Amino acid sequence: MTGYLFHVDPRANAEQGDELAIQVRMRTTLLKIAPKLRFVATPNGARRTMWEARKSKAEGLAAGFPDATILWPGGIAFVEIKARNGSLSVDQINWLNWLTQAGFNCGVFNNSASLFAKLREWGAPVPAMKVAA
Repeated sequence: MTGYLFHVDPRANAEQGDELAIQVRMRTTLLKIAPKLRFVATPNGARRTMWEARKSKAEGLAAGFPDATILWPGGIAFVEIKARNGSLSVDQINWLNWLTQAGFNCGVFNNSASLFAKLREWGAPVPAMKVAA
């Protein structure tokens, strides 16, 4: 994974479903287990009319910006979510490398457990999850 300055989950660990399904599960679980966190989506992938696309670009929407920003008191992380078959675009790599070099917590995740562990490592108040046997 040369060229990545940020964490990237291995494809083999990916949860079932598409990116939206994985993101919704991550967000829903975080809201339940870590109420001090805020999970804010970036609507970069939304379909738009030509007029809406021009307006969004004028407002500052940036191609490749991470899917979500996770905030907690004293911390922030920028998160890109990928399904097993997903791949990073050049714009996404550039944004994540830039954010990492600027000192922000960043990563690409396809697994809730991996995201929650990394958030704890970054200092977020996320409790450890018990895994059912």
